[in-house]
Amino acid sequence: MYDTIHFWVHRADIGFDPFLIKSFLLNITEKTTIRGYSVSGNLDNFLIKITEGGISIKGSISKFYFGNNIQTLSLQQTKEAIQMLSDKLQLSLFQAKVTRIDIGAVLITKHAPATYFKYLGNKPRFERLLKTNNSLCYQTKKKILAFYDKFLEAKKSGMKIPDEFKKKNLLRYELRFSERLSSQLNEKAITGETLCKQAFYSKLVQLWKNEYASIDKINSSQQLNYEEISTPKDAKEAFMSILLVNEDISRIENYVNELKSNSTFAYPRDYTRLNKDLMNLISNSSNKQNKQIIELNEIIMKT
Repeated sequence: MYDTIHFWVHRADIGFDPFLIKSFLLNITEKTTIRGYSVSGNLDNFLIKITEGGISIKGSISKFYFGNNIQTLSLQQTKEAIQMLSDKLQLSLFQAKVTRIDIGAVLITKHAPATYFKYLGNKPRFERLLKTNNSLCYQTKKKILAFYDKFLEAKKSGMKIPDEFKKKNLLRYELRFSERLSSQLNEKAITGETLCKQAFYSKLVQLWKNEYASIDKINSSQQLNYEEISTPKDAKEAFMSILLVNEDISRIENYVNELKSNSTFAYPRDYTRLNKDLMNLISNSSNKQNKQIIELNEIIMKT
């Protein structure tokens, strides 16, 4: 399930002049700045940057191995891919420091990927961003959850789609760790060798599932639950929830942002409270989960 990986090899750990690797690269760019001389280039789908301090290697390990990141990379295949890349660079990446890890999978769904997004609500301590009709992200400074239509993304980038995935609804869900990996993942150090350990891999897969599970799920029943209505206020909120539940969640976010831009409230906490109240109206509209969310839950938990 590994995808994008960033490796860093310090010059002191290389044992030879790092600029010798320049001969393996294509599309070479050379620069001299106040920080010194550097060389950048490509090795297959990896971006390699060589500086006086060491070598940076960034790219999709699954795309390197399969030619696409639609197929799922197993742990054994991860070992093989790192060895293959090490051989091409004539430099072992099993001891290289890992500074970014993306773990993800393509989920074959019954419906178009974008139709699931309106049922994925807020996530505590994360900013929810519906970037396009085909991309939804939850992010902090250190971590990102990304959902998008992999078929459309592959078609746009010219990636060849394996036969078994053609004419399918392909929902990609990725968890990206981009800063302070050791503290986030409670590891003393994370290297290429760490990626190949079963315990570490299993921990990341479980985190991938847990992060999804902590997203608030939006119900979509259009039936009023009369047993829960006893006052005019209950009736008003129930009716509003029915109206809101079929709206895209971004409508709520846009509304709150408009209020912010007009400085409607005196205290910033009032915008947060309003957003939470409106989201609760949707969440409380039914005790029965939407069928698409039930489907998505099952697919992710079985992965």
